[in-house]
Amino acid sequence: MTRSPRTALRRTLGLSLAGLTLTLLAAACASKTGGPTTPTAAPTAGPSAAPATSGAASVTTAAEPAPAPAPTAAAPGAVCSTDGFCWQSPKPQGNKLLGLWAASATDVFAVGERGTVLHFDGTGHVLQPTGSEQDLRGVWGAGPDDVFAVGTEGAAFHYDGKSWQALATGTTDKLDAVWGSGPRDVWAVGKSAAKAKKATVLHYDGTSWKSEAAPAAEELFALWGDGPANVFAVGHETVLRYDGKSWTKHESLPNVTLYAVWGRGPKDVYAAGLHREERGHVVLHYDGGGWKTETLGKNKMRAIYALRGGASDVVAVGLRLALRREGTSWAPFGEVKDDLYALAGEPDALWAAGSNGALFRRAGAGLERTSVGLTQPLFGAWVAPSGEAFAVGSNGALLHRKGASGDWVEERSESDDWLRAVWGSSATDVFVVGRGGFVLRWDGQRVTKVPAGADRTLTGIAGSGPTLAFAVGDKGTIVRWDGSAWSAQPSVTEDNLRGVWLANADTGFAVGEKGALLRWDGKAWATQKAPSDKWLTAVWGSGPSDVFAVGQLGTIHHYDGTGWKTLSSGTDLDLESVWGSGPSDVYAVGKRGAVLHYDGTGWRMRQSGAAVVLHGIAGTGTSPVLVGDSGAVLGRP
Repeated sequence: MTRSPRTALRRTLGLSLAGLTLTLLAAACASKTGGPTTPTAAPTAGPSAAPATSGAASVTTAAEPAPAPAPTAAAPGAVCSTDGFCWQSPKPQGNKLLGLWAASATDVFAVGERGTVLHFDGTGHVLQPTGSEQDLRGVWGAGPDDVFAVGTEGAAFHYDGKSWQALATGTTDKLDAVWGSGPRDVWAVGKSAAKAKKATVLHYDGTSWKSEAAPAAEELFALWGDGPANVFAVGHETVLRYDGKSWTKHESLPNVTLYAVWGRGPKDVYAAGLHREERGHVVLHYDGGGWKTETLGKNKMRAIYALRGGASDVVAVGLRLALRREGTSWAPFGEVKDDLYALAGEPDALWAAGSNGALFRRAGAGLERTSVGLTQPLFGAWVAPSGEAFAVGSNGALLHRKGASGDWVEERSESDDWLRAVWGSSATDVFVVGRGGFVLRWDGQRVTKVPAGADRTLTGIAGSGPTLAFAVGDKGTIVRWDGSAWSAQPSVTEDNLRGVWLANADTGFAVGEKGALLRWDGKAWATQKAPSDKWLTAVWGSGPSDVFAVGQLGTIHHYDGTGWKTLSSGTDLDLESVWGSGPSDVYAVGKRGAVLHYDGTGWRMRQSGAAVVLHGIAGTGTSPVLVGDSGAVLGRP
């Protein structure tokens, strides 16, 4: 298949952010962060809404984590985790952002998945550490040095202008929003973790958080007020109002879920969300007498998640949606292809944030995206000894980094299909495999399609040099490259194969579903006895007798030249890929941004700073490249 023409063959992914230069605060550079995992697409709904087999384990997880290998200095402006993994795409980072608050046009806080707090200081973005793995869903401040953030499992934090500190809430409930009239009058709302269909309302008096009585509601998603005696909370089929003494039910709205509320005063309030019965977004307006539905024109199944406005207009954003109300009518407010969950700032300096780390700023008659990078899933990567690197993914995505550092650019792959794996004998002899059984070849200038010798999906590829490589895939498919052509090899299993690695021309390994393990002896492939039936997704080794295979539920097997044994990984997260620079420097990556590191004695979790599934890892020397869902590309210098 041929990809539709683009305005340019390459799109630079590391472009300056609309004139913004990213800066890194050295002291606050990070956020702490079946079968194999299924790649996920961009979210289409709202922002909410077994141990590894032990076997004869020869390696265990240490009780106290050892220091991670020290990274070299990150590039200026890089957004990095505490363990030195830095976002290369999207930029400034790729975790979903769920809340925004602006003290001014040059002092903006964005919060999101895995404890992410991103601060804009007028010149660039800095990732501020919270020490939390919880998703942060709402943020509000009484001033630039007095900011509150809340999230899942009762998480609450306060920023004093220097650092974020955890606040005890006394609950594990999910907190969706926070707002206050001042530093000693702060509200947070959400949903009970213990009781179904019960909303949570908390109040902070400057000293502690306490649960407050409120009318029955399933969940509350948003808060807004214009003072301590006039606060609105909206959620599932309800609007609540606080008059300075107690919360009362202000309106019942069957089949309507409200995710946003904002107003100019007690008799001029807007609420927005999704009308489930009419299957479309909805905006309501309160004029002091009652709530009335606004006319929006075309009403698609796209919820609205945030509202913000000024004296003469109101802006609403949601799932691939931006609308503006000027006067009495609503109209599209620019072209938005991202899911947006938050708005902040004054009308002429409006910010929006959402999926894949998307950041927008107001520009004339619409919102303009300032964050850059692809957002489709990436499944595999390969790095040449020179540091030149390639990454592949869905919809024919083929990314190329021309050196050990610098921007990733998109090359024309001549395919709209899913590209699953990449390997090369050199930077000018690179092969890509994917769905449909095809093989693409990069010669340093362009991509061409070559016959694969099979018509099944190929999911893994590796070789020992320019005249020997294997690609593996569905139903035990194995094809071989001999330097001039690909040809099918005799099948030794019906199991789907997912990964392959060659130590040299005489030794190689392939892995797949149901714990499938195959070995190449220079002449033929043969099955090996597996320690378990857990699905395996990837294999890599430092040599013929030091090989690691990873997969489902944190499974890690090790081959020592005589047989396979199961190692303790310390996690039950699915692992998707494995790579290392040597026998005592091995990484495994997987679900929820998991990065495990092996130092020769045990596996320990490291902080990647990413919340998405990481599908691939490759590298040269001690510098890995990690790729995953939402276009995530991370590096460790």
